[in-house]
Amino acid sequence: MSMYESLLKHKCDILRHTSTQNPLTGEVTESWNPIITDLPCLIQPLTGKQAIEAQGLELVSTYKGFFKYNDDIQLRDKIVFESRTYLITYILKGWEGGSHHKEVLLDIERGTDAL
Repeated sequence: MSMYESLLKHKCDILRHTSTQNPLTGEVTESWNPIITDLPCLIQPLTGKQAIEAQGLELVSTYKGFFKYNDDIQLRDKIVFESRTYLITYILKGWEGGSHHKEVLLDIERGTDAL
C-alpha cells in the first residue's frame, strides 16, 4: 500500500445512473445502482471559496473527495458515505496530471436517503 492509499481512511459506495425502457409499454425507469462498494476514499468538508480557487472555477461545493487515480468515478455519479448521498459536481486533475490521485468536488444531495 502506498503512503497516499493509507490516507484514504474512509469507505464509500459509488452509484451510477441507469435508464431502462420496458419494450412492451415504452415506460422508462430511472435508477441509481451501486457500481462499487467499500471503495477507499477520503471525504473532507470544503468552503465554497476554496472550491472556487481550485483551478479558477466558479463552483460552490461543500465537500471534496479523494480517490486513487484509476478508480472508476464519473461526473454525475453519486457517492454514499456515512449514510449521506453526495453528488459529484466536478472532477479535478490530481497531482502529476491525474496519475497519482483523483479529486472530486461534492455537494450533499438534500432530501434523500442514502439508497
